[in-house]
Amino acid sequence: MIGVKDNGTVCGCPIEEEIHMIEAAADMYCEPKVQFETQQWKVDFMNVLEVFVPPSGRRPHFAINEGDKKKAYVRRGDQNFKANGVLLKVWEHDENQIHGNFEYDLEKEKLFDKLKSKDSLGFMAVSKITKLDPKRTEELLAQLIAWDVVQMDLDGKTASFRLKEAS
Repeated sequence: MIGVKDNGTVCGCPIEEEIHMIEAAADMYCEPKVQFETQQWKVDFMNVLEVFVPPSGRRPHFAINEGDKKKAYVRRGDQNFKANGVLLKVWEHDENQIHGNFEYDLEKEKLFDKLKSKDSLGFMAVSKITKLDPKRTEELLAQLIAWDVVQMDLDGKTASFRLKEAS
């Protein structure tokens, strides 16, 4: 909502100018371009702009910042968090329908045993149990998430992993 302060006070906004700025940002700073819809509202004789970004089938979308560095974010509630490497790989699995091979070994058995006995594990704990470097740990977790075996819970800047409950 543009024209509404964080505390809920309506302050209004110049609708056409805001739409123009959002369109420019979607064109120049998003890859691929983010689609959005707008709705204009009048509240106490002031203009308020609602911007709705529907879910995209083309994940991830990157925000391009200074130096042309690309970063992807995930929205949880009313907050944005930088997407971690595991989530980026999950999106890659989804996009490319990567199935890959799974080699079950002693370390992975220890991982599943630990996941069965604990509520969740952090990334470094998974890496330590499996004795995999960070890149291979990201790939393993992404594969298990894509296969609906493991679930990733994002809480602010940290992620934890747990076995997915059978449905």
